Amino acid sequence: FSPPSISISLKDDWLLVKVQFPCAANRRCSVERCCPISELIDPWTTVTVYNNLNHSDYRTRTVWTQEVMSYVDFSGLAPGLNYCAVANFSFPTFSMAASPKSEPQCVKTLSKSGPVTLNSSVQTMNFINKNEENV
Repeated sequence: FSPPSISISLKDDWLLVKVQFPCAANRRCSVERCCPISELIDPWTTVTVYNNLNHSDYRTRTVWTQEVMSYVDFSGLAPGLNYCAVANFSFPTFSMAASPKSEPQCVKTLSKSGPVTLNSSVQTMNFINKNEENV
């Protein structure tokens, strides 16, 4: 299997990881249309969020996916730290059938005041503390 791709968004101490599954080669799909693996079989999706400076500080959640995309959320992240997320998927009926992990996507949580930067291989977004908008 190919790895899934992920995107992350942050609001305060709450991180949402969106997991998109790779296309599957299947006779039911035309060459022009992508059929994500999750359309053909319901995978288990495992997302791990870890502190980029201390990899022993991590959280993992596994969810059963019955949709084309999977959304996994994490809350209570410590302020002012860099966290990264990775994801993979597996099929419990096949013990060895698991994808490689996705490319990590990283984010810095909001410190007590100041901007938060989302770093990914695709884009950089700036989140501004609402208190600063009122200044």
